[in-house]
Amino acid sequence: MALLTEEALSDIQGILLSGYAHLNFGSLIFLQVNDAAKAQQWLQQLLPQVQSSKSWERRSDRSTVKPETTLNIAFTYAGAKAFNLPEETLASFSPEFKEGMVKNANILGDTGDSDPQGWDIGGPRNPEVHLLLILFAMNEAALQAFRKEQQKLIEASNGGVAEIALQEGARPQSQKEPFGFHDGVSNPIVEGTPKHPEPDQWVIRTGEFVLGYLNEYGLYPPSPATLAQNDPHGVLPAFPENGAPAFRDFGRHGSYLAYRKLGQDVAGFWKYVADQVRQLDGTVDSLEGIRLASKFVGRWPSGAPLVLSPDRDDPELAKENRFTYALDAKGLACPIGAHARRANPRASIAHNTPEQSIASSNTHRILRRAFSYGGETGVGVEHDFDVQALDRGQLPEGLPSQGPERGIHFMGINADLRRQFELVQQNWCNNPAFNALYGNKDPMVGDNDGKESMAIPRNPLRSRLLDVPRFVTTRGGGYFFLPSITALRFLVQTRH
Repeated sequence: MALLTEEALSDIQGILLSGYAHLNFGSLIFLQVNDAAKAQQWLQQLLPQVQSSKSWERRSDRSTVKPETTLNIAFTYAGAKAFNLPEETLASFSPEFKEGMVKNANILGDTGDSDPQGWDIGGPRNPEVHLLLILFAMNEAALQAFRKEQQKLIEASNGGVAEIALQEGARPQSQKEPFGFHDGVSNPIVEGTPKHPEPDQWVIRTGEFVLGYLNEYGLYPPSPATLAQNDPHGVLPAFPENGAPAFRDFGRHGSYLAYRKLGQDVAGFWKYVADQVRQLDGTVDSLEGIRLASKFVGRWPSGAPLVLSPDRDDPELAKENRFTYALDAKGLACPIGAHARRANPRASIAHNTPEQSIASSNTHRILRRAFSYGGETGVGVEHDFDVQALDRGQLPEGLPSQGPERGIHFMGINADLRRQFELVQQNWCNNPAFNALYGNKDPMVGDNDGKESMAIPRNPLRSRLLDVPRFVTTRGGGYFFLPSITALRFLVQTRH
């Protein structure tokens, strides 16, 4: 296909195709719909503020005019029902979306301390979530002002919508997540976006992330539909290639969004690492500790891939993403069980050729949007240790085991929750036999319980780290649908 048209980009919500890298402060406002008609009026007022993916304007000197704040909106299946969407539309959403994240807790590894019963948001003991407002801003003051504007609009809905939870956070200036590793360096490139008109080994077909376009199988992903008679104003588009002529495509230019609030045991992680490299005299080999931690992640703290720089961190490679593991079949550089290698095996799936592996990996990619939370201020802009010290070879020790929780607000965008988000979490991260391993789950985000191990291939003998505990726990979550601007207009104009 050619580049996505400006008309299409103007219909796709901005967060789908942009991580808003210049906007490091974020708020998530969770809402309930209590009166459909009043909620429609509120949404009508909100519509002009919804950020699309259209190209940003340029000044006379060709520099880009970037937005100082952005707003995007998504709804749960319960929210779709609260807006009185037609029955056939409700029935046509994906089964996973209709079931919700809690129903799939065992698939996702949400057991023990991650059980939904203890969640802060989205669990059975929490208020039912209908809507999610995603706000980003350039600084904390701008975010607070923007959030207050939205809260005033919510209050002015006269009970139409009500705030039930608020979560805030930020991406630190270092761009490192709470464990101290550079974050967000391996997002897939989407076909049709600027400079990437055609798919190849590195560019993933649009339909893996945006409904209404061909996916890696050469098919259109299933999209929620509305009978033409239920769209009397002709707001929604027809299905591609005149498919299902009696229906209109409610899902076109939309996608599904999996939200996870993930708590990170920073002190526990670095204590475990230090214990593995502690000498007989009690001293800790810091350089070996950082190397070991990087083996868990699959990248050095700077973000440099181990497979490209196996012996030392190389910040010059921090953003390099065009590589495969084909030349590291035994995992001597990057262990087969490392987090980054599990989340995207590239050309190294067991019993497949490199070409088959790449093709398979590309059908399970996810667009990742995330920002940190925690610390004394709650906005996640500082760490419990000097993250720059990692770059100097200094291992953090003596971190407080008690204190404000730290973690990440994770949002995964994909066209198929089961084939993309759930498969990666269940089959690749939580599977102890991933890629012919044994008793070896993802050491970073897997549902470890202290009984699993981590294999580190080495010449002449590999090492196996035992009793790997769980370092990341789920503190909240939910499945959302990220509609197009057109679908939002349909929600506003529909009356029942």
